[in-house]
Amino acid sequence: MDFSSVLFALTATIVLGCSKQEVATPAIDAAAPDVSTVYDDTPFGAPPAITTGPATPPHPTTKVGKLTVVGKLAPEVVEKQLRGRLYVYNRCYTDALQRDPTIHGQLVIRLSIDSTGAVSSAIRDPSSDLDENPKLVACVTDAISRVSFPATQGGLVIATLPLSFTPDVP
Repeated sequence: MDFSSVLFALTATIVLGCSKQEVATPAIDAAAPDVSTVYDDTPFGAPPAITTGPATPPHPTTKVGKLTVVGKLAPEVVEKQLRGRLYVYNRCYTDALQRDPTIHGQLVIRLSIDSTGAVSSAIRDPSSDLDENPKLVACVTDAISRVSFPATQGGLVIATLPLSFTPDVP
C-alpha cells in the first residue's frame, strides 16, 4: 500500500468516524466567576497597575577597541573571529554586573595563536583596569581560548584585544 492510499484511508476513517459521534455541549457552571472582574481583583477595563523599577532590563555595552596583531595572520581575520564572539564577552560582563553593579572599565587580553590556528594562551594584559574582577577576566579569557583561526603561514601570532565594558546608565 502506498502513502496516498494510507492517507486516503485515514482521512475516510476520521471523517466517517466523526459523523457517527454526537458532539457534547459543555454544561454551564453556576459557580463560574463573574466575568466583570479579573482574577487579580482588578475591575474589568481598568488600567494595569503601575509598577516601580525599570521598564526594560539594563543593556550593558561591550566594545572592542583597536586590535593589534603581530605575526603571519591578517589582522582582519583575527578581528572578524574575535568580534564574532562579542555577545559572549557581553554575557560575561552582564553576569559580572549581577555580582557587582559598579564594575566598568577596560579589559585588555593578550592572546597567542599557534600555527594550527588554536589559541594557545589568553591572559589579562597588565594595562587592564579590571583586574579586581577575576570571574569576569576568567569568563572572557575562556571564551577567547575557544576561538579558532585559520592555520598560520608559520610561527606564532600574538594579538592584543582591548574590551571596554560600560553599564547601562539611565
